Amino acid sequence: MPGSICTTEAAATEMPEVQKIPSEPVEKLPWSWRYLSVCIVFPVVAGGINVFLYSGLSLYYREMGWELWITGVVVSVGSLGRIFFQQLQLHLGLWTAAPMAGVHLLLAILVTIYPDKLWALVGQSLAVILFDTNALMEAICFEVFSDSEAIARQAAAAMLSSYTVSYACSATYGGIIYDLWSWNGVAWYHSIAASLNLLLIVTMPPVRSSWRKLRAQGVEASSQDLKATRQRAGSAQSDDSWSGSFHAHLPPPEPVEFLNRTVPSEQELATNIVADGQVKITELELEVEPPVPETPKKTKSSKIPANTRMPAFMVFLNGFMNNYNYGTVWLTYAIFFKEHHGWNEATWAGISQTSGDLLAAIMIALPLKRKMVDPKEMKGMRWLWYSTTGQPYNVSCLMVAWRSCAWGWPTHCCRCRLQRRC
Repeated sequence: MPGSICTTEAAATEMPEVQKIPSEPVEKLPWSWRYLSVCIVFPVVAGGINVFLYSGLSLYYREMGWELWITGVVVSVGSLGRIFFQQLQLHLGLWTAAPMAGVHLLLAILVTIYPDKLWALVGQSLAVILFDTNALMEAICFEVFSDSEAIARQAAAAMLSSYTVSYACSATYGGIIYDLWSWNGVAWYHSIAASLNLLLIVTMPPVRSSWRKLRAQGVEASSQDLKATRQRAGSAQSDDSWSGSFHAHLPPPEPVEFLNRTVPSEQELATNIVADGQVKITELELEVEPPVPETPKKTKSSKIPANTRMPAFMVFLNGFMNNYNYGTVWLTYAIFFKEHHGWNEATWAGISQTSGDLLAAIMIALPLKRKMVDPKEMKGMRWLWYSTTGQPYNVSCLMVAWRSCAWGWPTHCCRCRLQRRC
């Protein structure tokens, strides 16, 4: 036993030490004014503008005696026009967001002056929808924090969280503002928020760099045009000044006889004439390489593969119907509560919308993790379960749950109408 203990101790002393590899430090998003303005303040202001109007919009239209279908037309036109303005920002540069924000502020100020005019409210609604800043926020966040992938992910998560919370809560305090100060208070809130939005956009580093780049391109192009114009003017002036004297000193041209030139066969070429009339080249041997067959270039197809067309079409239908029903229900929340429940307050409509948005955010944030499986190896109910609950088909389950909740609205309306008739 003592001998074995000594041998184990000696072996332990002779074993080399294992060097521990130091783990790479995890990058964390530092607190700074850049982070605060891009990821918190700007999303909060943008989310507070997007939906605060609709809590009391239908109530105000009914109060002023205007038709509600006008609101639907305005929202439809604004949603289609938003695509154009977002593409304009991406193609021309982020500097275009500044004049758009300026027009937004101007239309918001007009409502404070003319709160009882229909055209002023139409312009206000179009400004909110047309000059939406979702794409702008993502582009600014990417350009500011693009140095590190980990930092960029954290910044994008913080930005989306701030925007979602502000977007959801704006419906509630929009309704509260309307109940307390009517549409004058809504117009003043909109003007203040639009002013902050314009100030933040102008001070964003990517927007300013985009504007400097545009000015540099303009100065360079104008200087090149000026230089080319001066060169053309100088060349034309010099041609006029000395062209006459130059041509005066030229000697008269000599006649050229093309028909007196010798034929190549008369110029003692190294050829041997054979009796049958064939020409044999003795000093030069021509080597002709065989033509290399051209390989067809592989072009990337922009078409959707055949096996993914049906899932893509179903996802498209889901997004279309979801947004269509979302806007339809949201615009009629307050008027529904007034006509069927006697609630002449926009606060309840805002609270309902806020609770729905927060519930949706919780559903999206749920960590739903599952093991990777191959549907080809499954049969029966197990195959059906994994096929219907896997991405992107799991959206169908959420749609069924949403429609089951939405069926309560038409049944409630029918019950109220029957009670009124009775």
